[in-house]
Amino acid sequence: MIVMGVKSIGHDTGAAIISDRNHKLKICAISEARLNRIKHSWRFPLHSIQYCLDAFGLNDLNKIDALYCDAHVGQLTSNISTRTSNSLDPSCDTVEAFNQIVHSLLEIDREKVRYCSHLKAHAASSYYLSPFDEATALVIDGGFGLFKGKGLNLETIHMNGYFDSWEFGKQTTKKNIATTGVLYEFITTVLGFSGFDAGKTMALASFAQNFERKNYFPIPDDRHNDIWNDYRPLINWIKNNIHDFNNANRNEQVVNLLSEKWVNLARQAQEMLEEDVIFLIKEAINTVSSKNLAYSGGVALSCITNRKIIDANIVDNIFIQPSSSDEGIALGCALSGYYEEGGQHRTLMDNSYLGRDYNQSEIPIILRDNSLQYKKTTASEVAKLIASGKIIARVSGKSEYGPRALGNRSILADPRNPDMVNILNSRIKHRESFRPFAPSVVYEKRDEYFDMATEGPYMNIAAPVRSKYKTKLPSVTHIDGSCRPQTVKKNQNLNYYNLLTAFGDETGIYCLINTSFNDNGEPIVETYEDAARTFLRTEIDYLFIEDYLAWKPENQEANRELAMRSEIHDEKYQTLLSNFVNMEFLTKVIRPIKLDNGQSAIELCKDLNLMPRS
Repeated sequence: MIVMGVKSIGHDTGAAIISDRNHKLKICAISEARLNRIKHSWRFPLHSIQYCLDAFGLNDLNKIDALYCDAHVGQLTSNISTRTSNSLDPSCDTVEAFNQIVHSLLEIDREKVRYCSHLKAHAASSYYLSPFDEATALVIDGGFGLFKGKGLNLETIHMNGYFDSWEFGKQTTKKNIATTGVLYEFITTVLGFSGFDAGKTMALASFAQNFERKNYFPIPDDRHNDIWNDYRPLINWIKNNIHDFNNANRNEQVVNLLSEKWVNLARQAQEMLEEDVIFLIKEAINTVSSKNLAYSGGVALSCITNRKIIDANIVDNIFIQPSSSDEGIALGCALSGYYEEGGQHRTLMDNSYLGRDYNQSEIPIILRDNSLQYKKTTASEVAKLIASGKIIARVSGKSEYGPRALGNRSILADPRNPDMVNILNSRIKHRESFRPFAPSVVYEKRDEYFDMATEGPYMNIAAPVRSKYKTKLPSVTHIDGSCRPQTVKKNQNLNYYNLLTAFGDETGIYCLINTSFNDNGEPIVETYEDAARTFLRTEIDYLFIEDYLAWKPENQEANRELAMRSEIHDEKYQTLLSNFVNMEFLTKVIRPIKLDNGQSAIELCKDLNLMPRS
């Protein structure tokens, strides 16, 4: 059986595919942003669908047995948003009505099309890939979901958010609440960041030790009386009493963030989030009666909070889906669909490398076409370059699924150099100075360097740096003494493990700085071609691509004017439209990708009665 999952409405669209041929689950998953080079892309994920089909050698959507879509696209046409490409978020690169049209016109047997709710998709992504036969499956993001996992079944207990409301296994008419995740995201925007930048708020909160504690908004005394606590009144209070930054002067305002008011605001948000999550987990475990926790949703990416969960001793075991943000919805739809269709096999997720393989014989051609010099190399040679102060971008094997690079699409540097954070920020990443960089460490050294509560292959659980190593690993030690390490085992990523080992043999430190391979404002790279182009645009010293080492010709500086490849991917998108969609109807839309008038697309949906049909 082959089941595809698709997220096609909202940010971070994408696709995933599952096959149980030979009685073993095989999974491929990707976000559309990785392929069209538009961060958090909202477009209907045709690139991702083609990518997943290619990974399984399929040439037609009708070759799959079922297509499970996020339930948002199953809403009535009258509920489609009228927003244009910049009315809600600057990353919004389409009109939702257009996605509705594409979905309705997909060339697939409509009997194969099904839907999965947003919150259940999150829960499926964590429970079904966990090591548990029974578990409490909890989702916290813009909504709240509680599920009971047992064997191949995932039972809905509570849900609230994304047009769903359930209590004790039954649908209700309870209004959607503003969860602790909504409050945290809102305060992130008050700090002047995008709603996608919750990690910046978490990093800023760590500076609270430098200032006298002061609360800038009232904390509701009764907020833990009920799991259905609604933060809308508090959000309205903050709107009226705490004003955000002027984004026109964003660069100047970043400096001011490291001041008492804004650090305390971030600290309050972080403390409330941690307390709320602990409360919700306790209530969830009491309801489901399992201390195995399968955890997902955007809030599950808060590595500091995740460590607090473990230290609170309220769970026996925990599995946190590494793609807990909305990127993981497509995977959850595919998993939920597989078991809804009668799938009988499970697999344990012990790494996040769910991308597809590329043809390595094309690497020399790509490097030459981009005027790069190159040669074959070894892990030992690359390790020596890093030890000498060079910054290396690594591309190898299948890409990581989710928001964090875990070695295969990473920028690597020496954690012993106390200036490396400033070097990376000034030359390449251009990030706020208060944000830390994370380390990758060979599994065997994890407890020597860090106070690890558990192994951490996904960089989603914080750990204090051991006292004797804070001066030895200054560029991965945050101001509060913590970091978010990625542990690497041989059987998880042999080539990356060998590089870490080679660096350790060279320096005595079996650990590297690992940050995502992308330019500021760009998604993490996916293909060899996009990696070469991003390398040319940045001041990275070397590109380590499979077993090739590439560098720019002598005296050639980074070409900051070199455009990203989104235009090329737009051209391919037009071809994909003709491959997947009934073009006779689609041509009635004014312009297929970016509509000048969102209302025209809505009217077209109504005129053609383009309801999703299941």
